[in-house]
Amino acid sequence: MAEMLPEDHAPLRLGLIGCLPHSIGIIDAARSSPNIEVYAAASCDRGELEQWLEPADIDRLVFCDSYNEVLKTKEVDAVFISLPTSKRHKWCVAAAQMHKHVLVEKPLAAEWSEAVEIRDICAREDVALMDASTFCHHARTKQMLEQCAAERSFGEVRRVECAVTLNGTQDFLRGCGGKDAAAADPLGCLGELGWSACRAGLMLYCDRPHSCRAYFADSNDEGLPLDVSGVCFFGPDGTKPLHFHCSYVHPFQQKLTVLGDNKIVTCDDFLYPKNKADATFSVEAFPPCAVSPLIDLDSVVVSTSNETHVFNAPCQRKEMLDLFADLALSAPGDDLQAHKHGYEDRDTFRRIVADEAVHTQALVTTLVESLRSDGALLECPQLSEAPSAFEEERASKRSRFD
Repeated sequence: MAEMLPEDHAPLRLGLIGCLPHSIGIIDAARSSPNIEVYAAASCDRGELEQWLEPADIDRLVFCDSYNEVLKTKEVDAVFISLPTSKRHKWCVAAAQMHKHVLVEKPLAAEWSEAVEIRDICAREDVALMDASTFCHHARTKQMLEQCAAERSFGEVRRVECAVTLNGTQDFLRGCGGKDAAAADPLGCLGELGWSACRAGLMLYCDRPHSCRAYFADSNDEGLPLDVSGVCFFGPDGTKPLHFHCSYVHPFQQKLTVLGDNKIVTCDDFLYPKNKADATFSVEAFPPCAVSPLIDLDSVVVSTSNETHVFNAPCQRKEMLDLFADLALSAPGDDLQAHKHGYEDRDTFRRIVADEAVHTQALVTTLVESLRSDGALLECPQLSEAPSAFEEERASKRSRFD
């Protein structure tokens, strides 16, 4: 659980740039965090916010004439950007140049080159950058990662399988079909659903993206992907596979399966726990490979299955906001918050969190390019410092889980 920042730190004051439904979740989660205050929004979003929020929440917000005015407000320390995907690069760059820390809804940008530019400008301006992949911050996710990082019992992670699907309404699918909608959110189901699958693979393998291929099962008239299956490979030799399915045309599912040498970890609701008070995942263990897991003529599987329960875990959005506050409010040379999260220093902490978003963008962008190339296997673009970053991340995870 994230701790409150030291008493000499005021809460991080957040401005809203855009008003997708995720903004409402951010405001709701901030109520329970002592480290974040949602301070300002733009007047153009007031009507939308009034539909979702209580009058008391509206009264607490400072409304500015425009998004530019939100950035110019000196009391605003950071922004949450939830505009359509094609506009995120522009406003992330503008926010960084105004020395505001940047929390951005997934996906980070429409293209990998845009994501790299956002990252580089944030680093140059000494502001934090993080994408809003909330499931990463749930206590259950951390316990699942701990299971998979235990090499003696789990073995190596050999395969990851992920399905993230959402049955969109006809109004939703029609809304995706116009030219304007396709230009605003050009990644389709890969932008949000595919992003989550790619991030899960990145976290579990903790290694650089190598290559990807993807296949259309369905798209709209504008070529926007609505139903996609594919595989992403990780590691320097591309030998670690993530097999995924993401779709806007199938019933809701959010399943993650991790296969190791000796165990299988399965979670049926890895993005949003069905039961907030009791989040679960299962671990199936097999005997050492020298002993056949099949016995008798009836092929009875010899294994043990245990269900792990995580009771009353804090809200994952609140945990995400607390980590973002730790990233943003740490001054140069102040490594206390970095140490709390298992990193060597503040700059390494910020760099690895920002790089996670850019590496996820590399996977999503390559998948889109593969779709345009009839499912060709394409190499992912690389950050030059990726090897050292992943080595540091693996070391930090070992220190947290050992």
